[in-house]
Amino acid sequence: MKLFASLLGHNLINVESLIKETNFVDGYHLDMIDLHFAPNLGLGTDLVNSILDYINKPIYLHLMLNKPELILPLLKVKKNSIVAWHFEKRKDIEIINLIKKTGSEPALAVMAETEFDDYKNLLDIVPRILVLSVKPGFSGGKFIEKSYEVIEKIAEYRDSKKLDLKIDLDGGVNKEVIEKTSNFGIDSITSSNFSLLKSLS
Repeated sequence: MKLFASLLGHNLINVESLIKETNFVDGYHLDMIDLHFAPNLGLGTDLVNSILDYINKPIYLHLMLNKPELILPLLKVKKNSIVAWHFEKRKDIEIINLIKKTGSEPALAVMAETEFDDYKNLLDIVPRILVLSVKPGFSGGKFIEKSYEVIEKIAEYRDSKKLDLKIDLDGGVNKEVIEKTSNFGIDSITSSNFSLLKSLS
């Protein structure tokens, strides 16, 4: 299971110190939020590009944006990156092609409350899915219990269709959540709790 450190909610005056503090993780999770998708602003374009230039580890770029296609061309996305867009804002497959053109791996992001049947057919054509298991917008949110049901449905669908689908979990993750989801083949977790990530590394 891969570990991604979320920088949302941390003091970003000195990103370099945060990176040194978390050199044990597999990569970093960067949230871009446009205030329309959630009641907050995440990392801006210039800051994200600066981080992309600085970090050599894989980046999980989470676009919580109404129009991710407008931001993608502005980003210096590296080829080992993962770029997640939200099904709740873009349901067409053209966004998948736009992400692939950057050399990145596309990930379908879904909120726990979104009905599984609405997006399950997309699981046949994406390499991974990101389950947002907290309310979007802020660091430190409480894990949404329905996420367990969602993860189980995704795992059952993946296994029944023999898909090479990675399942990623973002938000409210703790040791209890990891234990309860261990049988579903979670490929990665994202957390802003560096102590938790350290204990799992």
